[in-house]
Amino acid sequence: MTDDYLPTRSPGEVALEVRDRRGSLLQHYRAPMRSYLANYQRLISGMMLNKAIYVWRHDVEGTIAANYTAYFLTIRAKPGHDKVGIIIGTCPRAVQGTDRKLGTRYAQGSQTNQFMYQYGTSLDSTPTFPGGGTVQMRHQRTFVNQSAGALTVNEVGVAGSYIPAGGPILWIRDKVGPVSVPSLATLTVTYTFYRLN
Repeated sequence: MTDDYLPTRSPGEVALEVRDRRGSLLQHYRAPMRSYLANYQRLISGMMLNKAIYVWRHDVEGTIAANYTAYFLTIRAKPGHDKVGIIIGTCPRAVQGTDRKLGTRYAQGSQTNQFMYQYGTSLDSTPTFPGGGTVQMRHQRTFVNQSAGALTVNEVGVAGSYIPAGGPILWIRDKVGPVSVPSLATLTVTYTFYRLN
């Protein structure tokens, strides 16, 4: 995917940047973010109606449990948390609106087929106004490949914990790449969410 698209066609964008252990840029990938899932739409519907709304209680493992109500959503993530915030996986399958998990999520760790998940942080404490009538919020997370071989990322997503009920529930999934992350290299994923005036 190239960069020649208009932001007005998408509610945001996703960018992936790979750097080696010396900090040199190895790969940069940027594409429109188009893949809000059904649970996100249900949450927004509840906010519009000024009431809690039932969301599917399928967590990022795909486990089925009871539905529950939710008013708020958080995507903050601590180091080592591989089920909340920005998460990454290897499945190249196309996105479906009813997706409830990544196809094959990378787990936290330093062994084969694992990434070290770092903090998930908001780059903007409040919405910013970069120009052209656009309002944006950016969220970023870094992943370190401490395994012995290169790992390939084909999908990224955002999973949120619903308040007051819990979570995490996947509400964004995007097919990307493939993006190759060599051993000891760092992958940084940045989601930029737009509001276009």
